[in-house]
Amino acid sequence: MKKLDFIVIGAAKSGTTTLFELSKKHPEIFMPREKEIPFFSDEYLYKKGISWYLSTYFRYNDERKCGSMTPQYMLGEGANNPDKVAERIKQDFPDIKIVAILRHPVERAYSHYQMLSQRGHFKKGFSVTVEDLLNDSSLDDYRTGLNPIEDSNAFLLGSEYGRILSYYYKKFSREQILVLFTDDLKRDPSSVLENYFGFLGINTTYKPETLGKEFRKGGSKPKLKLLTPGFLFKIPFLEKVWKSYIPYVIRKRVEYSINLWNIKSGTTNLRKDDPVYEKLAAFYASDIEKLEKLIGDKTPWKDWTDRTK
Repeated sequence: MKKLDFIVIGAAKSGTTTLFELSKKHPEIFMPREKEIPFFSDEYLYKKGISWYLSTYFRYNDERKCGSMTPQYMLGEGANNPDKVAERIKQDFPDIKIVAILRHPVERAYSHYQMLSQRGHFKKGFSVTVEDLLNDSSLDDYRTGLNPIEDSNAFLLGSEYGRILSYYYKKFSREQILVLFTDDLKRDPSSVLENYFGFLGINTTYKPETLGKEFRKGGSKPKLKLLTPGFLFKIPFLEKVWKSYIPYVIRKRVEYSINLWNIKSGTTNLRKDDPVYEKLAAFYASDIEKLEKLIGDKTPWKDWTDRTK
């Protein structure tokens, strides 16, 4: 049976699309056409079995390293929180290599919120939505899997890197895990790729022609509201027909392409003088400490490193 050599588990909105595009051009890497195939987090897919997953998406017959790029594995889906996802990966691929690329937690949360807003998932503004969540006493239930993870809180909880990666560090050795940072990928992409390729055990001197290119720009508004899930699936029976009669593989390819196109470019940066920025920085502070203990190093984010000087 074929096996996966590595999985990039996220985080979402942290440069996984860029890393995907750079990875698939390396002559020693095989990646499926689809960037995101959330087999271990999506219950519908997981029930199809590991043989179905490998034979459907990983059809190749050479010695290239085989990998997937799936940011859902840090967010989790529904009742499958990251702890459960990590356990499933460990069961099928105990020797796999795990890669995480992390963006500034507040910036990532804001960008993720904007993406969900663009798809019609939020009616309230960012500040009000965050305030509601920070006062939500049931957040721990979502973290532990007692409540299914929802879009309404995933953007906030998805930046708790210390908590999320602790699940992976408990199940895999430190030598199997590589943590990269979005800031470094923007500042010095060559060094990041050299580190990444070296971790995978392939040629580190390869430089893609598209090195330094930004492959996906964020935004909070759609080009066409008609094409957003929050609008389309309000049409009677449309969601049922779409999900019942269109094969999963085709459906996801179409949805991914539409979502990628249907973004009106805009800023995904939250102003540092915005009151909600400081609240989120305080919210993530203890998690950053946990992350730095896990990786044995400081993060590049001055909001927290400056406080510890």
